[in-house]
Amino acid sequence: MFWIMGRISLADKSSALFIAVFPSMGKHAGKEFYFIILCFRMYGICSILLEKKNEHRWTVMSERRSGYRKEGIAVEKAELRTVMIARRCSLPEYVRIAMSEAIAAIVTALPEVIRARAIQLYLPMAAHAEVSTTPLVDALSAMDKQLLVPVVQQDHLVSALYRKGDILKIAEFGQPEPDVAVVIDESHLDVVLIPLLAFDRKGYRIGYGKGFYDRFLLRLSAEGIHPFRIGLAYSMQMVDEVPADPWDEPLDGVVHEHGIIRFTKF
Repeated sequence: MFWIMGRISLADKSSALFIAVFPSMGKHAGKEFYFIILCFRMYGICSILLEKKNEHRWTVMSERRSGYRKEGIAVEKAELRTVMIARRCSLPEYVRIAMSEAIAAIVTALPEVIRARAIQLYLPMAAHAEVSTTPLVDALSAMDKQLLVPVVQQDHLVSALYRKGDILKIAEFGQPEPDVAVVIDESHLDVVLIPLLAFDRKGYRIGYGKGFYDRFLLRLSAEGIHPFRIGLAYSMQMVDEVPADPWDEPLDGVVHEHGIIRFTKF
């Protein structure tokens, strides 16, 4: 209100300036003169209202752009998930098995894995044609590594002990989990092997859209725990760019059947 009165006052000053320049009109012009002064005042009020309207318009447009961007990323991710699941499922089973074995051989030769004591790896969902970690379970068990698997508890991932041959159950989202989950301290976690649907050269990945791994990795970082983050994928899952949200956590590397792509310094 004070700002509006100030702008009206400015119009009054313009009126006063008009009187000062044309003093004779105040005596002889009569109604025409006061009509001109009234126009100055109305101009001041109208300019205020127009500016406020434009300010509101640009605020709304900015908010809409932000909303469109967020919605656009979500749509892009959903479309990419559909494409990549279909592409992965199009691979014959024998090809996926051969690729998974090649990936396991590369992973077990990595210095980070050789030095590691505790390694978390996912148990694959066969229906989604994920890279199988069965060869890795065999190899890492032979290397005497402590194996952990992700378990969903209260909408968050935690790490549970896993040994080859443990009884499994199919959990809420179709992922295999130990029938009896023994959750352990993650402070000594050295490596995390992560499933993905697509990845790019910046180390960003997309999963199934629940955000479990992003929250998991963020929580570990907040607790001062920094395991080496390795995505497991077939090389055909690489794309030019993954649509990324601010909360998406990048990987340190991705292993596919031809080798490793590192995103952080070795």
